[in-house]
Amino acid sequence: MKKVIFALTVLFCTMCTFEAQAQGLFTKKEYQGRKPRTEYMQGAIKEEAGKVVFNHTIDAAAVAGYTPEKAKEAIARWASLRYTPNTQRGEWRDVDYFKNFEFPTVNINDNGQVECQGDEELVFNSKALVRDATRFQYLLTITIGKDKVDITATNIYYTYNLSETTERIAAEDWITDSQAFSNKGKLLHGVAKFRIKTIDTFDEIFKEISESLSF
Repeated sequence: MKKVIFALTVLFCTMCTFEAQAQGLFTKKEYQGRKPRTEYMQGAIKEEAGKVVFNHTIDAAAVAGYTPEKAKEAIARWASLRYTPNTQRGEWRDVDYFKNFEFPTVNINDNGQVECQGDEELVFNSKALVRDATRFQYLLTITIGKDKVDITATNIYYTYNLSETTERIAAEDWITDSQAFSNKGKLLHGVAKFRIKTIDTFDEIFKEISESLSF
C-alpha cells in the first residue's frame, strides 16, 4: 500500500512539473515580476483580419513636455539602441538576457512613423546546462501623433526546432486562442512557452517606449 501511495505521489508531482512548464514557470527566479497566470489565458492575444496583433497607446497628456518632435527623437534613439544588430546583454541563463541577431532594422519615416524589424532570441528554459530557445521576428510600427503614440506589433514568426528540422512558424498558427488551448480550455504544453514569452516581450517593449518619453 505504501508503495502505491508513493508511486501516486511521484506521478502527481511529475504532472505538476509538466503543468508548470506548460505555463512557462521554469524557475522561481524567472517568474519574479511576471503577471498573474490568468493574464496569459484565453483573450490575452488579439487578432485583426486573421493576424495576431499587439497594440498599445500612450496618451500624450500623460507625458510631461510632450511634442511630436521630441517624442520622435526620443523613440528613434531608443529604437536605434534596442535594434542594433549582433548585440547581446548578459548570459542566456539570466532573467534579463537579451540578444539580437543580424537582421534587426530601424526605419524613421517623415510621416511620424518609426518602423522596427525585430530579429532576436527568446530563451524559454534557463536551467543550468539546458537551453531551449527560438528565433523571434516581428514588425513593430510606432506612429507618433499630436496627442498620442500608437504602437503595433504584427508579422510575428518563430524559427524553432520542433522535431528533427527547424521550422518557421507564424504566430497565427501557434499562439492564438484556437491553437494554444485544448477543447477543455487548458493551455497546451509546448505552445504555452511561446505564448507567454511573446506576451512578456511586447509588454516589456511597450514599457521601454513609455519610459523613453521621460524628457
